[in-house]
Order: sequence, then C-alpha cells, then structure tokens
Amino acid sequence: MVVGSLEFKLEAPSAESVQLCFFDTCDKVETDRVELDRVGPGAFASCIEGVAHGQLYGFRVSGPWDPANGYLYNPSKVLLDPYSRSFSGDLDCKDTRWQTGVVQDGKFVKDTRDSQGSVPLSQVVLSKANQVRNRPQDPKSWMDKTGLIYEAHVKGATKLLEAVDEDVRGTYLALGSQPFVEHLQALKVDILELMPIQEFLDEPALRRRGRRNFWGYNTFGFFAPTERYRAKNSELNTTEQLEFAISKLHEAGISVVLDVVYNHSAEGGRDGPTLAFRGIDNRGYYLLDGMSGDYVNWSGTGNTFDASSSLFIRLALDSMRYFVDALGVDGFRLDLGAALSVGVIDGSPVHVAPKYAPFYLAIQQDPVLRNRVLIAEPWDATMEGQLLGQFPPSVAEWNGVYRDDIRRFWAFDRHAFGGFATRVCGSEDIFRVSGRDPGHSINFVSCHDGFTLYDLTHYREKNNYENGEDNRDGSVFELNCYVPNDLGISAAEVETLRMRLSRSLIATLLFSLGRPMLSYGDEFDRSQEGNNNAYCVDSYKTWCSWKPSDTTEFATRSARLRDELSDLFLPSFLAPRRSSPEDPFDPCRDEIEFYKEDGNVFMEDEWSSSPSRTLTIVRSRKIREEPTDSSVLVLIANPSFETVPVKVPCVDHLDSLEVVLDSSLKLGETCYKVGDVVDVPAKALLVLLA
Repeated sequence: MVVGSLEFKLEAPSAESVQLCFFDTCDKVETDRVELDRVGPGAFASCIEGVAHGQLYGFRVSGPWDPANGYLYNPSKVLLDPYSRSFSGDLDCKDTRWQTGVVQDGKFVKDTRDSQGSVPLSQVVLSKANQVRNRPQDPKSWMDKTGLIYEAHVKGATKLLEAVDEDVRGTYLALGSQPFVEHLQALKVDILELMPIQEFLDEPALRRRGRRNFWGYNTFGFFAPTERYRAKNSELNTTEQLEFAISKLHEAGISVVLDVVYNHSAEGGRDGPTLAFRGIDNRGYYLLDGMSGDYVNWSGTGNTFDASSSLFIRLALDSMRYFVDALGVDGFRLDLGAALSVGVIDGSPVHVAPKYAPFYLAIQQDPVLRNRVLIAEPWDATMEGQLLGQFPPSVAEWNGVYRDDIRRFWAFDRHAFGGFATRVCGSEDIFRVSGRDPGHSINFVSCHDGFTLYDLTHYREKNNYENGEDNRDGSVFELNCYVPNDLGISAAEVETLRMRLSRSLIATLLFSLGRPMLSYGDEFDRSQEGNNNAYCVDSYKTWCSWKPSDTTEFATRSARLRDELSDLFLPSFLAPRRSSPEDPFDPCRDEIEFYKEDGNVFMEDEWSSSPSRTLTIVRSRKIREEPTDSSVLVLIANPSFETVPVKVPCVDHLDSLEVVLDSSLKLGETCYKVGDVVDVPAKALLVLLA
C-alpha cells in the first residue's frame, strides 16, 4: 500500500533542525535523508510523496550540546518517532553506538559514532485496523461495582492454557479465548488489568546477563502494542489481535485496563540507549537536576519523565486517547503514579498533591479520559513520593497499607488487629479525609511485584538469585506470612497450615470493603520459588499452571459469595451506632462491631495490643424497613498457630448463623446459635451468614 502524500512531523522545541531518514526494509541501511521544514514554534514537518506501508524511518535532530543545562542534541543518533504505531528491529546490546555521550576526564562529551544499525526504527503503518471491537464500556460508576480486578500478564496468564491452540497460548488472542474468559467470569472479574503491553525494551544490562525483561515496565513505544504477544500464525496483525481480545472481553462484561508506564522511558540514565526523547528534547521530556543537568531518578530506573511539561503531557494523553478511541480500552493503571505528581519550586522538581499536579489536572479536563477507569500506584521510588489517599476523586489507588496490615495480622502480630479491622472496613482513615469512599481503595495481598500468594506462606526470605544480581534486587523489607517448619508438627501438617492461610488471605480480600484485586495464578498456587522481583523470569515460575487445586475452588466460591452479597460491599464507610458496648448487636440499627474470642466487644485501648487471639467482625446488610428483613455477616479470623474456641456474639433478632465459607475446609455448612462456642482452626477464616 502506497499513499500519495504523507506528513511527517516532530515536536522538538529546542532543536535547530530535524532530518527525516528513510531506511531499507531488508538491511536497514539509510537510503535517503530529508530536511524537515520548521512549521511553528518547536515543530518540524514535511509532506513526502509515495511512502509505502512498512517503510522504515527515523529522525536526526541537531541542536546545542550543553549537558550541564540539559541539552544533549546529537545528529549522529537515529531517533524513533515517539508517535509511531510500529517498530522494526531491536537494540543491539553488544554495541554501544546508541550512547549519546561518554565520560572523558570527568566531562560528559558527545559520542559521534552513527547509531544506525544498533537501534530499532519506526515503521509506517497505513492500513486501518479492522473494527472488530466493542466501544469502551461505560465507566462512570465503575467504583460503585463490587467485582474482582484481575491483574494479569498476557504471556504469563495464558502460556500454559492447554484449552486453547498451542500457537495461541501466551498471546493477545488467548485473552479473548472462551476458556480464559469463562475463568474470569467464574471469579466474577469485571476488570482485567493487563501488565504493560506498550512496546518495551530489554535493558542492556539484562541482555548482557542473558536475560530478558518479562514484566514490560521499560516502555519506549507509547502508541504501539508490543509484538511480543502477537500470535504468529494469525491473519490478524498485532493491533487487530488486541482489538479482538478486548471485543471478546467486552462481550462478557469485562472491562480492560492497561498498566501504563508514563513515569520513565527505556532510555535509562545518561549511559543508556538514546532512542528518542533524550535526543528530541531532553529538557522538555525529563526531570533534570538544576545543578548538574543529570536526571532526577524518582522512578529508580535512571530517568523520570517531567509530568509538568506540556510536551510530555501532550504525548501521554495522546497515547491514552489512542488506546481508548482506536482500540476500545476502558482505562489505565498508572505505574508509579506519584512520580507523575510533580511541580517546580525555585527551579527544582518537587512532589505536589496529585489533585494540583498538571498531569492529573489535564486528565480531569480531557473529555475522553476524565470518565475512564483510572487507577494510580500512589508511590514512587522516593520517600517523598508516598501519596496514598491524596489522589483526585476520579482516581482509585492501589492500597499498599491494606496489603501490609492484612499480612501483619495473618502473621499473628497482636499489634496489627486494629489495622486489620480498619482495612477490612474500607480504610476510612486514608480515604474519608479526602472526601472519598471505599471504592477508591484497590485492595490486594499480592501483585506482580513481590511474593506470590503461595510464596507468602512458604518463604521466610526472598530468593532472587535467578535474576543474576546475587540476590541484591527486590525488597528486603517485604512482609510475609511465613509458616515455619519448627512448630512441633509434621511436614504435612505445616503444609496444610500454609495452604489454609493462603485461602484465608483470599477470603479476607474478598470480604473487605473496597475493590479486591487478585494477581494472576494466585488461584492456582503459582510459585516463583521465593523470587519477589521476577521481572526478568520468563518460565514456569511466572506462568500460570492452570492446574486446579483447593485454592482454585475456594477462590471461585468466595468470589461467587461476594457477588451474591454485593449489597454488603457497596462503597460507603461503616460505623457502630450503639449507645453502649454492652448492648447486643442489632442488625436493624448497627452496621459493624468487633469481638474478642470470649464474645466481648473489643475496647478502644485493646486494638494496639490485642488480648485476644482471634477477631470476630459482625456486619449487617443495608438497613431494612423490617427487622426480619435484616441479615448478618460474621467473619471469624484466627491468625494464631493453634485452634481457638470462639464464642459466637449475641445478635438481636437472630437465633443462629450458618458457616458458608471455611478456609480450613473442615466445618462444612454447620449452623451455630448465638452464644455457642466454635473451635476455629489455626490460620482459618470462617464466614457465617444469617
């Protein structure tokens, strides 16, 4: 396919000139070079005749070289089009011609070697994608929903899915397959959150260690779905395959949210590959230190995009709109969202409250994006970038405090009972102060980053040697719920406790106020063998096994029960309303109460150091007109290492309660009267319903 005339345009506000370079599609040798016209402040463009689909191209940009002031123009480097929909080639990690400069005698000097042949190139895409997808779903009330968010890696979640053809496994098409969609439906998933699918790069240091970037948090092509997950034998191209998957998920009532990495680029630090942004407008795209001109590293990757820059904001929002309008995506999870909350004081970048940050303000004002699903990771790699609870009303947040408090409780930390109760009730201390509700809290106990659910109970310490960094990478402070071997019981009994605890963590997640998020494979007991930073592991450890277990059935049953009781999980905070703690719980008047193992109410001064080994939470449904229409949900959690007799609290208008969920798998559908004593097994969570 050839067009009569195609406009090539590049925004490079500080550049002196821009050359458009064409390359042979076979040997990728430069064949032609055209000087672009300056068409406005900071913009260069020209219309080129007879450009074919698949034509390879790049830019060479000239301008000042002044590293101390952030100018790194170097026309010997071939640069990608930041708006390219497709790329060809890979970074040659055995070569360093992609470096823009080198340190000599303490100074950063220009590297004048030509980088062509060592970097990927942009590729012209002329064909229109097939319109096979539904429109994005209506997201206006997505925070009011109570279904599960399922965090998944395209390849990791489907590589071993034997119910689909082998050449489809691990690809976009597998996401739209009937077996995968039906599994999500069984878990009552209403949002599929995909780990990065925008085109990304393997870090040179990784390639030198013989490894590849598996997770994908190293983006360079913000408009291009990565080719890595394309089914090679399909007639559909990469974009069409992604559209097909989104269409099938929409038909099943499942929204698709993309995990996007707008906090940094794959260019890394100054010694990293110069691919585009550094050579187009280093000062316009990146946060720079005012003294040295070097990169501010809030992301921990070597660079941080300047999310207060109009150049960057335009790129990021154009990218988001493209995935919404052209591919039907429903929303975005913003990786290291705190790094996008930037302002400038006295010439230096600082974190600001997200509701005042230019990037988030721009989203709120955008007619396409302001009503999309938006989820922020409310931290970055700095101490100052811990912004949980501070995001605008349209943005939900990954609740890391929920993760930590739930883990502490189930590790039997008696100081964690108060935190556990607060998290299960929607984290009012975090979200009410900003006028928000439990729907803004994305609750999770595990995610891609850190231990898997299985490893939480099976590993005391991280085991990251496979990454090739001598176990130095990954958090050394990650809380776990390790069940030790030295409990005076058999190895089989220890394993029983560990698996029971995994189920208790799932039940806690699904019976908490807020939006629950499950990490792919946790329902199949996926283990990374203790690796809590498996970003470069592409093996059975990061692939979902699809082998059903007790955990699988329990997770499905828990999700179904949450769905049946959805009116208990509407996004509003709860509060006890009794005049005296001695009064019995009245479901017609009260919403929640907390009890010790002896059946007495927890007192305020007991939360910081619990005298009880267990915690019983009693909740009523929304208030009904008639007392007999009210029903009660009771959670009994025993984080200790022993069976504990627990008294069922007295509840007005009720005579008995039935066990509807039991992580020990021992009690079945047993009924108990109020005042009865229940022997709750170690590490078990019981759910009772009246």
